Amino acid sequence: MEDRLFRLGDRERYPAQTMKLHKPDYTAEQSEALRRLSGVALALAALTCSCCLILATAFAVADVPNKPWGPLVGCLIIFSTLTFGTIWMSIRLIKKQRAENGFTTMPLVFIQICGMLFLAGLVFVAIQNQNLWIGIEGVAVAFAMLTIRSLIRKKQIEQSVQA
Repeated sequence: MEDRLFRLGDRERYPAQTMKLHKPDYTAEQSEALRRLSGVALALAALTCSCCLILATAFAVADVPNKPWGPLVGCLIIFSTLTFGTIWMSIRLIKKQRAENGFTTMPLVFIQICGMLFLAGLVFVAIQNQNLWIGIEGVAVAFAMLTIRSLIRKKQIEQSVQA
């Protein structure tokens, strides 16, 4: 795919200035420093999520009249899931463990389920707030999470052909 800044006839006149668009390789091996930094950042995120989980649990246990049980249960579910996920990912990053596919840290099913939940949440928020842009902005991320299996399959085929 050629750069769209040049019209079709400009490639012949300016061949040195045309360049190919390059897609980033999300499955490439990362440096040790970046892996450790990501693990530490996820550990800090896990600490933050666990503090929020403790606060939500304390509020749920406290004797407060007219508790908003719907949002409270939602907070408990969300923060417990985030705490579990961030702790699990940080441990896997620090220990250099990979999923069975050999490319990702997390299993593909986990990534795809998170993508479905993310997309459902985006649609819900967009409808509730009557703001279409909120949904449109996150659809690309959700789509990438849902289609990661085909990217991994493609990388596995490329590696088997090269070997």
